[in-house]
Amino acid sequence: MSTNCIMPKKIVIFFLVTACFLLGTQHSYGQELIRTIDSLWSVYKSEKSDREQISLLNEISYTYRRVSPDSTMKYAYIALSRSQRLGDSEGMAIGYKNMGIAHYKFGSPSDTIVFYYNQAIVYAVLSEDYYTQAACYNNIALINIADLMYNQAIINLLKGVKIFDIHIKKENRLKALMISNLAGAYIEQGEIEKGIAKYELGIAMGDRLGEKSIRSIFVDELARAKMSLDRLEEAKKDIQQVIPLQNELADYESKVDALITLAEINSRQNDFELANKHGQEALALASERGFIRMRVLTLIQLVRIHKRQNNIKEAIRFAEEAEKASKARDYKKLEAEVIYLLSQLYAAQGSFSNAYQYLQEYETLRKDHTTESAKRMRAEQEAKYRVREREVQIENLRQQQQSQRERIRLLLIASLGFLILLLISIYLYLQKSRTTKALNEKNNALELAERELNERNQELKKYIASNLELENFAHLASHDLREPMRTIVSFSQLLERSTKNKLDTTEQEYLTFVQHGIKRIESLVNDLLAFSIVNNTKPTVKPIEVKAVIDQVIFDLQKLIVEKKVHLEINELPLKMKADKSRMYQLFQNLITNAIRYSKKHETPKIRIGSQIEKTHYHFYVADNGIGIDPEHYQHIFLLFKTLHNKSITHSSGIGLATCKKILEQHQGKIWLESTLGQGSTFHFTIAREPRNN
Repeated sequence: MSTNCIMPKKIVIFFLVTACFLLGTQHSYGQELIRTIDSLWSVYKSEKSDREQISLLNEISYTYRRVSPDSTMKYAYIALSRSQRLGDSEGMAIGYKNMGIAHYKFGSPSDTIVFYYNQAIVYAVLSEDYYTQAACYNNIALINIADLMYNQAIINLLKGVKIFDIHIKKENRLKALMISNLAGAYIEQGEIEKGIAKYELGIAMGDRLGEKSIRSIFVDELARAKMSLDRLEEAKKDIQQVIPLQNELADYESKVDALITLAEINSRQNDFELANKHGQEALALASERGFIRMRVLTLIQLVRIHKRQNNIKEAIRFAEEAEKASKARDYKKLEAEVIYLLSQLYAAQGSFSNAYQYLQEYETLRKDHTTESAKRMRAEQEAKYRVREREVQIENLRQQQQSQRERIRLLLIASLGFLILLLISIYLYLQKSRTTKALNEKNNALELAERELNERNQELKKYIASNLELENFAHLASHDLREPMRTIVSFSQLLERSTKNKLDTTEQEYLTFVQHGIKRIESLVNDLLAFSIVNNTKPTVKPIEVKAVIDQVIFDLQKLIVEKKVHLEINELPLKMKADKSRMYQLFQNLITNAIRYSKKHETPKIRIGSQIEKTHYHFYVADNGIGIDPEHYQHIFLLFKTLHNKSITHSSGIGLATCKKILEQHQGKIWLESTLGQGSTFHFTIAREPRNN
C-alpha cells in the first residue's frame, strides 16, 4: 500500500499537539470542558493582576477550541488587545497562537493561519516562551504537510525540535508528536530509513511518558514504511500488537488505518481469505464512523486484493464504488488512483474500449496534478522567502529590544542628573527673596495650565477608549452574530421546505421578505468581518503580479459578470508592485463589484481598469458607465455603513468602500471619486511604490 493515507491523519494530529487524547464519550468530555471553563472564569473574576487576567483569558480561549471556535476567536482577540496595550509579549504570543487555532477551525486560508502562528513566534522569542515557539513551528509544519510542502514542513519541525533540545531538555508529549510528524515528512520525501528511525524514536518517547495515543496514531504508519522495504513480518507484528491498544483508546480512525495495512500485508503474503476479512472489517468500521476518506482507501485495498486473486468482476464493483465516493468528496489523488485501477481491470477483462476511456481520464487528472505540483513548488519557494523574512524580523526585534534597554539606562542617568540640577536650581531660587512674588504668580499660572491639561487628558482618554471600543466592536460583533445567523438561515430554509405549496400569496411574500432580510444581514456580517480583519492586522507586503490578482477577481466574479453581460477593459498595469496580495484582491473585488452593482438597468455595463506610474506612487483607476454619484455623497461613501440611497441596490452593506480606504491607508495611498450623475463614476486610488512597514 502507498503512503497516501498518511497525510490526512496529520491534520488530526494538529488537535493533538496541545491537548490530551480524549477518552470516553463526547457528552462526558463536553461536560468536563464546561466545568473547566466555569472554574477558569471563577478564578478570572477574583484575579486583580492584569497579566494574570490575560493569561486566564488565553487559557479560556484555548479550552473553548473543541466546543466553540467562535469563543476561541473572541477571547483570544480580547487577550491579544489587552496584551498589546500592556506590552505583554508572552500574552501576545499565546493570543496570536490561539487566533491561528481559531482560524484553522474556521477553515481559513493557509496564509491567514500561518500569519498568526508567525506573529506568535515573534512575540514568543521576545518573551523567551520556548514551548509556544515549538508548538507554532509544529502547527505551521502541519499546514505545510496539508499543502504537500514536505521540505518546508521538515525545516519547521527541525526548528521546533531544536528549541526543545536547547531550551526544554525534558521529554514531553509535544516533542514526541513533532518527531513522529517529522518521520512522516521524511517518508513523503523518499527518505524511508530516516523516517522509520524517527517514528521509532517518537513512539518510544511516547511510551516512556505513558502517552499511549502516540503509539496508537503512528504505529500503522511505521508499519507501512517497513512494508515499503519488504519487512513484512515486522510490519505485521507491529499492527497486531497495536490494534488492542486502539480498541482500549477508542481510536477508531487509527484502527481503520491499521486494518487496511494488515489486509495489504496478508494480500502480499497470498493469504487472501484473511486479507479480505480484515478489509471488510475496515470498510464496516469506516462506514459506521463516517470516515469517508478512510472508506475510499479501504475500497482501493479491496480492489487490489481481488485483482491479485484475478477476481476481476468483484474488483470492478469495489473500484466503481470507490470512484463514486472519491468524486463526491473531490479526492483528486484517490480518484486518479481508482481510475487507473479501473483501466487495468477492464483491460484484464478484455473490455478495451472501457480501459482506453479510463486511461484517457487518468491522463487528464495526471496533467491537472502536475499543474498543482508546480503551484505547490512555487508556494514552497514563497514560504521559504517568508521564513527568511520572519527570521530577519525576529533579529531586528532582538536588536530593538537591546537598543531600547540601552536607551532606558541613558534616560535614567540623564533623569538623575536633571533631578540634581533641578534641586540645586530650586535651592538657589528660594534664596532670592526679591523674586518671591514673581514665583508665586508663575506657580498660579502653572496650576491653571495643569488643570486645563488634565481636563484635556481626560477628554483624550475618553476619545481613545471610544475608538478602541469601536475597533473591537466590529470584530466581536461579526463573530457573535455568526451563530444566530446560521440558526436563522437553517430554520427559514426548513420553514420554506415544510410550507411548500401551503402558503397563500401574502404569506409567501412575508417569507420572501424574511429571507431577503437574512441575506442582507449575512452580507453585512461578512463585510464587517472583512473590515475588522483589515483594520486589526498588519498587511504582508511583498512583490505581487497585479494582473494576476485582477484576473483572479474576474474569475471569481464570472457568474455575476456573465449574468450582467459586463464588458471589461483592462488597460496598462504595472507588471509587479509591493503590496499585500490578499488585500489587493479585496480592493479590486469591492470596486469591480460596486461598478456592476450600480450599473444602469437597460444598458450594458462597461468597466475600464488601468494605471500610470508616478514618482512615488502607482495611480490606478476603475471607471464605469453606471448611475453615477451626486457630489454631495463623495466623502460620505468612504465611511462605515454609508451607501447610496438607491432602492434597487439590495445587498450593499456600506462597508466595502470603507474597507478599500483602510487598505489604501495601510499602503500609504488614498482613494477619491470623480463622477457625473447619470453618466458613470471613476474611482482613483494610489499605492506607494515603496510602502513603509506599518
